[in-house]
Amino acid sequence: MFDAVLEYFVLVLQAIGQTLRLDPTIYATLVNHPAGANIIRGIVFLAGVSTLLGQSVILFVNRVRRGRFVFSLLINGVVFLITYAIWGIAVALIA
Repeated sequence: MFDAVLEYFVLVLQAIGQTLRLDPTIYATLVNHPAGANIIRGIVFLAGVSTLLGQSVILFVNRVRRGRFVFSLLINGVVFLITYAIWGIAVALIA
C-alpha cells in the first residue's frame, strides 16, 4: 500500500514537472493513464494547498495553532478541488 501511495505522488510530481516544461505529451499521457483523473485531482488539491501556503502569513499573524493550520491546508485543498469541479461542469454545460 505504501508503494502505491509513493508511486501516486511520483506520478503527480512527474505530471507537474512535464507541465511546467510545457511538454504537450502530458495531456495525452494523463488521458490514457488508468489513474489519470486521480493524478489531475492530486494536482488540483496541491494547488489549493499551495494557495493557502502563500496566504499563511495572515494565519501566523493571527497565531493559529499548528493543528488548525494543517487542518486549514487540507480543507482549502478540498474546497479548491470542489471549486475546480464546479467550474469544469459549468464550462462543459455552457460549451
